[in-house]
Amino acid sequence: MKSLWRNKSAIATVEFALVAPIALLILCLTLESARLQVAALLIQRSIYDLAYRAKTDQDREANFEALAAEVLERRNSGFFRVEEITIKVKSDPDMRYIRDGGTTGSGKGKDIVRLTFEAELGLFPNLVPKPLKVKKTFDYYYINELGA
Repeated sequence: MKSLWRNKSAIATVEFALVAPIALLILCLTLESARLQVAALLIQRSIYDLAYRAKTDQDREANFEALAAEVLERRNSGFFRVEEITIKVKSDPDMRYIRDGGTTGSGKGKDIVRLTFEAELGLFPNLVPKPLKVKKTFDYYYINELGA
């Protein structure tokens, strides 16, 4: 037993074996939280792009979901999957009713529109078979610029 304590490389090897998994876990969690923050920022930027394109588009009832998927795909950069995001669009001429009700769709001119993005972003999607999910909800309100 005395020879083990005298051998400093054996002690360093045991310490490394105890500390390395914890340090690696902390590093992975830090990188994953940074990826989720970047994904949230990219999704918010996608909402602004989608709102700008939708409120100035003449044919706003054409295919809103396809437009949203196109904007999300362009902003993706590999930080999230477009399939993880659901988009809800409600519109109403009166702000009092837009929060609880409203009609589905981007509405007519001068309507208030509520875009809701619900993202279920996976933690460690490539490492674990069934990734943990973090749910984030983004709401964005705008007024259609074109007249009725």
